Amino acid sequence: MRRACAVIVLLLGGCFSTDPGNRRFPCDESHGCPPGQSCQNKVCQEDVPAPLDAGMDLATSLDMTTSRCAGSGYPIGTKGVWACLGTFSPAKPASSLCTNGKLCTDITGLVTKQECDSAPNGLVGVLGQGATSVDAKCATTGPVSMLIGCGIRSGPLRSEPAPNPCRGHTQCHLCSSSGIVCNMTAFQVDAQTNTDANTGVLCCP
Repeated sequence: MRRACAVIVLLLGGCFSTDPGNRRFPCDESHGCPPGQSCQNKVCQEDVPAPLDAGMDLATSLDMTTSRCAGSGYPIGTKGVWACLGTFSPAKPASSLCTNGKLCTDITGLVTKQECDSAPNGLVGVLGQGATSVDAKCATTGPVSMLIGCGIRSGPLRSEPAPNPCRGHTQCHLCSSSGIVCNMTAFQVDAQTNTDANTGVLCCP
């Protein structure tokens, strides 16, 4: 009798492991798996944890592929800034070109100087003042004489590089009677006018 019991114990010990991680249960639509395992090829297998930065990668991907423009546009850099093209005026403000209404008034750390300089369109970021691009600075008071942003406008007045970036913006778009028409006494981008459909704004996340 003792010998029979010993054989039974040995058989049971050979069939079952005390470590639940080593168990491989059959599974199907009616029979699930223990916590931490999923059904693969009708056998429960341990789940592989997702990388800690998977959520961040997804967020970055969405920023790059989901347009922030109400019309045409394209991403600049890799941190969610979009160039959104179109005309604007106080009646149809610049911020309406952004799906979230958020203009980029500061792109420091979001767009590099090279990315800003090489944009194929004139893009407005902030108001500027100064007689030329050499003495250009951000305007918070005083007459607005230019809009500062990214990219190059060829006419009617060609954009000029700013020696000192203004909140990350590197190109001066000079005011004129057509194209970019500045409101000299208003200190918001939404109060300005652009009649050139190939010019636009920078939209932020």
